[in-house]
Amino acid sequence: MATLAADPTSGVTAETVSQVVTTAGNAGKANGDNSVVTAVAAAAAAANPDMAETVVRAAVASDPSAASDVVTSVTNSVTQANAASTTETTVSGSLTTTTTTKATPTAAVVAATAQSLARVANAAAQSVGSTQTVDATVVTETVQTSQAAAIPVITSTTSATPTTTGTPTPTATETVEPTSEDVVEIEVPSENTIVTVFATFTIRLSGGRLVAVTVNDQNNTVNVRAVTSVQGTQTAEVGDGGSTSFTVPASVTTVVGALTAEQFTAIAAGIRTALPGPIITVPGNAIIVSPSS
Repeated sequence: MATLAADPTSGVTAETVSQVVTTAGNAGKANGDNSVVTAVAAAAAAANPDMAETVVRAAVASDPSAASDVVTSVTNSVTQANAASTTETTVSGSLTTTTTTKATPTAAVVAATAQSLARVANAAAQSVGSTQTVDATVVTETVQTSQAAAIPVITSTTSATPTTTGTPTPTATETVEPTSEDVVEIEVPSENTIVTVFATFTIRLSGGRLVAVTVNDQNNTVNVRAVTSVQGTQTAEVGDGGSTSFTVPASVTTVVGALTAEQFTAIAAGIRTALPGPIITVPGNAIIVSPSS
Protein backbone atom coordinates (compact mmCIF):
# COMPACT_ATOMS: atom_id res chain seq x y z
CA MET A 1 0.00 0.00 0.00
CA ALA A 2 2.77 2.43 0.94
CA THR A 3 4.74 1.63 -2.22
CA LEU A 4 1.77 2.17 -4.51
CA ALA A 5 0.54 5.31 -2.76
CA ALA A 6 3.99 6.88 -2.99
CA ASP A 7 4.36 6.18 -6.73
CA PRO A 8 2.38 8.64 -8.87
CA THR A 9 3.04 6.46 -11.93
CA SER A 10 1.58 3.33 -10.38
CA GLY A 11 -1.94 4.15 -11.56
CA VAL A 12 -3.34 4.03 -8.04
CA THR A 13 -6.33 6.34 -7.74
CA ALA A 14 -8.19 7.63 -4.70
CA GLU A 15 -10.86 5.04 -5.48
CA THR A 16 -8.31 2.21 -5.42
CA VAL A 17 -6.87 3.42 -2.13
CA SER A 18 -10.38 3.60 -0.65
CA GLN A 19 -11.11 0.04 -1.74
CA VAL A 20 -7.96 -1.33 -0.10
CA VAL A 21 -8.59 0.59 3.12
CA THR A 22 -12.23 -0.50 3.15
CA THR A 23 -11.18 -4.14 2.81
CA ALA A 24 -8.85 -3.77 5.79
CA GLY A 25 -11.57 -2.05 7.80
CA ASN A 26 -14.14 -4.72 7.04
CA ALA A 27 -11.70 -7.45 8.04
CA GLY A 28 -10.97 -5.74 11.36
CA LYS A 29 -14.65 -5.17 12.09
CA ALA A 30 -15.36 -8.85 11.47
CA ASN A 31 -12.85 -10.07 14.05
CA GLY A 32 -12.86 -7.12 16.46
CA ASP A 33 -9.29 -6.06 15.69
CA ASN A 34 -8.73 -2.68 14.02
CA SER A 35 -4.93 -2.92 14.00
CA VAL A 36 -4.85 -3.89 10.31
CA VAL A 37 -6.84 -0.91 9.03
CA THR A 38 -4.87 1.37 11.36
CA ALA A 39 -1.58 0.09 9.97
CA VAL A 40 -2.76 0.33 6.35
CA ALA A 41 -4.02 3.88 6.88
CA ALA A 42 -0.78 4.98 8.55
CA ALA A 43 1.38 3.47 5.80
CA ALA A 44 -0.64 5.05 2.98
CA ALA A 45 -0.69 8.47 4.65
CA ALA A 46 3.03 8.39 5.36
CA ALA A 47 3.76 7.55 1.73
CA ASN A 48 1.34 10.13 0.34
CA PRO A 49 0.06 12.73 2.84
CA ASP A 50 -2.25 14.18 0.17
CA MET A 51 -4.35 11.01 0.46
CA ALA A 52 -4.85 11.37 4.22
CA GLU A 53 -8.49 12.47 4.11
CA THR A 54 -9.36 9.79 1.54
CA VAL A 55 -7.75 7.15 3.75
CA VAL A 56 -9.50 8.31 6.94
CA ARG A 57 -12.89 8.57 5.23
CA ALA A 58 -12.71 5.01 3.84
CA ALA A 59 -11.32 3.51 7.07
CA VAL A 60 -13.94 5.04 9.37
CA ALA A 61 -16.84 4.33 7.02
CA SER A 62 -15.86 0.65 6.95
CA ASP A 63 -15.24 0.38 10.71
CA PRO A 64 -16.41 3.38 12.81
CA SER A 65 -15.01 1.80 15.98
CA ALA A 66 -11.51 2.33 14.56
CA ALA A 67 -12.05 6.08 14.10
CA SER A 68 -9.90 7.38 16.97
CA ASP A 69 -7.02 4.97 16.30
CA VAL A 70 -7.07 5.71 12.58
CA VAL A 71 -7.09 9.49 13.04
CA THR A 72 -4.27 9.22 15.59
CA SER A 73 -2.08 7.04 13.36
CA VAL A 74 -2.74 9.10 10.22
CA THR A 75 -2.12 12.40 12.05
CA ASN A 76 1.18 11.01 13.28
CA SER A 77 2.17 9.79 9.80
CA VAL A 78 1.17 12.98 7.97
CA THR A 79 2.83 15.39 10.38
CA GLN A 80 6.05 13.41 10.43
CA ALA A 81 6.09 13.07 6.65
CA ASN A 82 5.63 16.83 6.25
CA ALA A 83 7.98 17.82 9.09
CA ALA A 84 10.82 20.15 8.24
CA SER A 85 14.32 18.78 7.97
CA THR A 86 17.79 20.29 8.15
CA THR A 87 20.71 19.22 5.98
CA GLU A 88 24.41 19.65 6.74
CA THR A 89 27.25 18.81 4.37
CA THR A 90 30.86 18.29 5.45
CA VAL A 91 33.90 17.59 3.27
CA SER A 92 36.92 15.61 4.41
CA GLY A 93 39.44 14.88 1.70
CA SER A 94 37.66 13.04 -1.10
CA LEU A 95 34.65 12.19 1.10
CA THR A 96 31.53 14.34 1.18
CA THR A 97 29.02 13.55 3.95
CA THR A 98 25.47 14.87 3.85
CA THR A 99 23.50 14.50 7.09
CA THR A 100 19.74 15.14 7.17
CA THR A 101 17.88 15.44 10.48
CA LYS A 102 14.08 15.23 10.59
CA ALA A 103 12.55 17.72 13.01
CA THR A 104 9.72 17.00 15.44
CA PRO A 105 6.42 18.42 14.07
CA THR A 106 5.25 21.59 15.81
CA ALA A 107 2.27 21.54 18.18
CA ALA A 108 0.30 23.85 15.87
CA VAL A 109 0.76 21.55 12.88
CA VAL A 110 -0.25 18.46 14.86
CA ALA A 111 -3.35 20.20 16.24
CA ALA A 112 -4.45 21.52 12.84
CA THR A 113 -4.00 18.12 11.19
CA ALA A 114 -5.85 16.32 14.00
CA GLN A 115 -8.79 18.73 13.81
CA SER A 116 -9.06 18.42 10.02
CA LEU A 117 -8.93 14.61 10.04
CA ALA A 118 -11.29 14.38 13.04
CA ARG A 119 -13.93 16.31 11.07
CA VAL A 120 -13.54 13.92 8.14
CA ALA A 121 -13.76 10.90 10.46
CA ASN A 122 -16.86 12.16 12.26
CA ALA A 123 -18.61 12.87 8.96
CA ALA A 124 -17.70 9.40 7.67
CA ALA A 125 -19.07 7.77 10.84
CA GLN A 126 -22.33 9.70 10.54
CA SER A 127 -22.65 8.71 6.88
CA VAL A 128 -22.96 5.05 7.93
CA GLY A 129 -25.30 5.74 10.84
CA SER A 130 -22.69 5.59 13.61
CA THR A 131 -22.56 7.93 16.60
CA GLN A 132 -18.82 7.36 16.97
CA THR A 133 -16.89 10.65 17.34
CA VAL A 134 -13.22 11.56 17.43
CA ASP A 135 -11.92 14.12 19.92
CA ALA A 136 -9.26 16.14 18.08
CA THR A 137 -7.81 17.41 21.37
CA VAL A 138 -7.18 13.87 22.64
CA VAL A 139 -5.63 12.90 19.29
CA THR A 140 -3.36 15.95 19.40
CA GLU A 141 -2.14 15.19 22.93
CA THR A 142 -1.53 11.51 22.09
CA VAL A 143 0.44 12.28 18.93
CA GLN A 144 2.49 15.03 20.55
CA THR A 145 3.40 12.79 23.50
CA SER A 146 4.50 9.93 21.23
CA GLN A 147 6.48 12.22 18.92
CA ALA A 148 8.21 13.94 21.83
CA ALA A 149 9.37 10.55 23.10
CA ALA A 150 10.49 9.36 19.67
CA ILE A 151 14.14 9.25 18.66
CA PRO A 152 14.85 11.79 15.88
CA VAL A 153 15.68 10.25 12.51
CA ILE A 154 19.16 11.11 11.24
CA THR A 155 20.15 9.90 7.78
CA SER A 156 23.74 10.20 6.58
CA THR A 157 24.97 9.67 3.02
CA THR A 158 28.69 9.59 2.28
CA SER A 159 30.18 9.64 -1.22
CA ALA A 160 33.67 9.78 -2.66
CA THR A 161 34.92 12.26 -5.25
CA PRO A 162 35.79 10.29 -8.42
CA THR A 163 39.34 10.47 -9.76
CA THR A 164 40.78 9.83 -13.19
CA THR A 165 42.27 6.53 -12.08
CA GLY A 166 41.05 3.75 -9.88
CA THR A 167 37.52 3.05 -8.67
CA PRO A 168 35.67 5.50 -6.41
CA THR A 169 34.62 4.38 -2.96
CA PRO A 170 31.05 2.97 -3.14
CA THR A 171 28.25 5.10 -1.70
CA ALA A 172 26.93 3.87 1.64
CA THR A 173 23.79 5.01 3.42
CA GLU A 174 22.91 4.31 7.00
CA THR A 175 20.40 5.48 9.61
CA VAL A 176 21.99 6.44 12.92
CA GLU A 177 20.21 6.72 16.26
CA PRO A 178 21.51 9.71 18.27
CA THR A 179 22.90 9.14 21.74
CA SER A 180 22.83 11.39 24.77
CA GLU A 181 26.10 12.95 23.58
CA ASP A 182 26.00 16.33 21.86
CA VAL A 183 27.89 14.99 18.85
CA VAL A 184 26.83 11.93 16.89
CA GLU A 185 29.75 10.15 15.29
CA ILE A 186 28.87 8.38 12.04
CA GLU A 187 31.00 5.44 11.05
CA VAL A 188 31.47 5.24 7.29
CA PRO A 189 31.53 1.61 6.04
CA SER A 190 34.24 0.65 3.56
CA GLU A 191 31.65 -1.01 1.32
CA ASN A 192 27.93 -0.93 0.65
CA THR A 193 25.99 -2.20 3.66
CA ILE A 194 22.38 -2.71 4.73
CA VAL A 195 21.75 -1.60 8.30
CA THR A 196 18.91 -3.42 10.04
CA VAL A 197 17.19 -1.33 12.71
CA PHE A 198 15.34 -3.04 15.59
CA ALA A 199 12.75 -1.62 17.97
CA THR A 200 11.16 -3.20 21.05
CA PHE A 201 7.98 -2.23 22.88
CA THR A 202 5.99 -3.78 25.73
CA ILE A 203 2.30 -4.72 25.79
CA ARG A 204 0.71 -4.90 29.24
CA LEU A 205 -1.81 -7.74 29.32
CA SER A 206 -4.68 -8.43 31.68
CA GLY A 207 -3.52 -9.34 35.16
CA GLY A 208 -0.45 -7.14 34.77
CA ARG A 209 1.47 -9.59 32.60
CA LEU A 210 4.01 -8.09 30.20
CA VAL A 211 4.95 -9.18 26.69
CA ALA A 212 7.91 -7.67 24.82
CA VAL A 213 7.66 -7.42 21.02
CA THR A 214 10.71 -6.84 18.81
CA VAL A 215 10.38 -5.88 15.13
CA ASN A 216 12.82 -4.68 12.48
CA ASP A 217 12.71 -2.59 9.33
CA GLN A 218 13.94 -5.25 6.89
CA ASN A 219 11.31 -8.03 6.85
CA ASN A 220 8.24 -9.42 8.57
CA THR A 221 10.10 -11.20 11.39
CA VAL A 222 8.57 -10.62 14.82
CA ASN A 223 9.84 -11.85 18.19
CA VAL A 224 7.27 -12.06 21.01
CA ARG A 225 8.26 -13.11 24.53
CA ALA A 226 6.89 -12.87 28.05
CA VAL A 227 8.97 -10.55 30.28
CA THR A 228 8.97 -9.42 33.90
CA SER A 229 9.85 -5.75 33.32
CA VAL A 230 8.95 -3.14 30.71
CA GLN A 231 11.26 -3.09 27.69
CA GLY A 232 11.08 -0.07 25.41
CA THR A 233 7.88 1.97 25.13
CA GLN A 234 4.80 0.50 26.83
CA THR A 235 1.46 0.48 25.05
CA ALA A 236 -1.64 1.88 26.71
CA GLU A 237 -3.91 -0.86 25.38
CA VAL A 238 -4.69 -4.12 27.16
CA GLY A 239 -4.99 -7.62 25.73
CA ASP A 240 -5.21 -11.18 26.98
CA GLY A 241 -4.46 -14.66 25.77
CA GLY A 242 -7.73 -15.01 23.88
CA SER A 243 -8.42 -11.54 22.51
CA THR A 244 -5.63 -9.11 21.70
CA SER A 245 -6.00 -5.35 21.19
CA PHE A 246 -2.92 -3.14 21.21
CA THR A 247 -1.47 -0.03 19.59
CA VAL A 248 2.10 0.11 18.35
CA PRO A 249 3.78 3.21 19.86
CA ALA A 250 4.64 5.94 17.38
CA SER A 251 8.22 5.88 18.63
CA VAL A 252 8.51 2.33 17.27
CA THR A 253 7.08 3.12 13.83
CA THR A 254 9.38 6.14 13.66
CA VAL A 255 12.36 3.80 13.92
CA VAL A 256 11.24 0.79 11.85
CA GLY A 257 8.36 2.23 9.78
CA ALA A 258 4.71 1.22 9.77
CA LEU A 259 4.17 -2.43 10.67
CA THR A 260 2.76 -4.76 8.04
CA ALA A 261 -0.44 -6.75 8.33
CA GLU A 262 1.69 -9.91 8.63
CA GLN A 263 3.56 -8.42 11.57
CA PHE A 264 0.35 -7.48 13.39
CA THR A 265 -1.00 -10.99 12.82
CA ALA A 266 2.28 -12.48 14.05
CA ILE A 267 2.26 -10.35 17.21
CA ALA A 268 -1.33 -11.32 18.02
CA ALA A 269 -0.52 -15.00 17.44
CA GLY A 270 2.61 -14.70 19.54
CA ILE A 271 0.73 -13.21 22.50
CA ARG A 272 -1.89 -15.95 22.43
CA THR A 273 0.75 -18.66 22.21
CA ALA A 274 3.69 -17.25 24.19
CA LEU A 275 2.10 -17.08 27.59
CA PRO A 276 3.03 -18.21 30.11
CA GLY A 277 6.52 -18.37 28.69
CA PRO A 278 7.77 -19.93 25.42
CA ILE A 279 9.48 -17.62 22.94
CA ILE A 280 7.72 -17.23 19.59
CA THR A 281 9.81 -16.46 16.52
CA VAL A 282 7.90 -15.65 13.34
CA PRO A 283 10.01 -15.49 10.17
CA GLY A 284 7.64 -14.22 7.48
CA ASN A 285 4.33 -16.02 7.91
CA ALA A 286 5.65 -19.23 9.50
CA ILE A 287 5.09 -19.50 13.24
CA ILE A 288 7.65 -21.55 15.18
CA VAL A 289 6.97 -22.27 18.87
CA SER A 290 9.86 -23.14 21.21
CA PRO A 291 9.53 -25.02 23.45
CA SER A 292 6.72 -26.91 21.78
CA SER A 293 3.33 -26.61 23.44
